[in-house]
Amino acid sequence: MSEADREGEVEAARAPVAAQASSGFKPVYRRENEALLEISNNTVHAFMHLGRVSISETHWSPQLGVYVKPRGRLGRFYMGLISPFRHYVVYPAMMRSAERGWPKYAETPLLHSPSRCTLSK
Repeated sequence: MSEADREGEVEAARAPVAAQASSGFKPVYRRENEALLEISNNTVHAFMHLGRVSISETHWSPQLGVYVKPRGRLGRFYMGLISPFRHYVVYPAMMRSAERGWPKYAETPLLHSPSRCTLSK
């Protein structure tokens, strides 16, 4: 059983639809500043944490964290094989995509934050 299954359908329903549909990741939870997604198959069990972190009173920065646990010999071989691709192509592309969409997201006010935020580089 995956963490997404344990967390229940209520939290999964709050997660981004695009994450459910296109990436193979299941939403575990989504909060005001963060989301946790999970994928589990024969080769890997992985989590991806997406969030925005306050770096000042009015500035936020996107943050991506990935935890990958290979399953068995095939999983270790496969993850070793694609590791350079993940680190030099996939993750940078994900961050560029986040940066492109960031201005709209950064201006989304939090309950306890100023109404306007900007991306800091």
